[in-house]
Amino acid sequence: MDEQQELFDRLTTDTSITTEDLDVMVSVMAKSKKEYEQRKAKSDEAHAIYQEKRAKLVSTLQACNKKKYSVDGIGTVSVTEKLKVRTPKGLEAKKELAAWLKQQLGDDGMHTYLSVNYNSLNSLYNQEFEHAKDRGQGGDFYIPGIEKPEAEFGLSFRK
Repeated sequence: MDEQQELFDRLTTDTSITTEDLDVMVSVMAKSKKEYEQRKAKSDEAHAIYQEKRAKLVSTLQACNKKKYSVDGIGTVSVTEKLKVRTPKGLEAKKELAAWLKQQLGDDGMHTYLSVNYNSLNSLYNQEFEHAKDRGQGGDFYIPGIEKPEAEFGLSFRK
């Protein structure tokens, strides 16, 4: 472990730290973030190159009417096909899907497949919680079917 990391670890458990100590901690965190971003950029670049080569191989195999191809000592590649659909965006499309699910699978099946996006649900909850606080009802606020929220603490760092 390097000297800065040891200091960082010590400072995170010491409650009597100075502003100079906090300066060091922020400095160490900023250096770590920069290293992460540099490595991630290289990883993203390598992934893009891999995806490009993969796409070229798939199109070449398809052009040769090959679903599978083996190279001794290397391995076998196979072209697979998987259909993907997007979730409905508009209200009418959502209603149509809900009606179809209910017809095909019943109420329980419909509710199994109709889920709320995590980000949308959190946005709704926070918006409604703010309205409840404005009305003086923040302490009693809840949405039926939703567990009590947990606080998540993050850290924003910008240069």
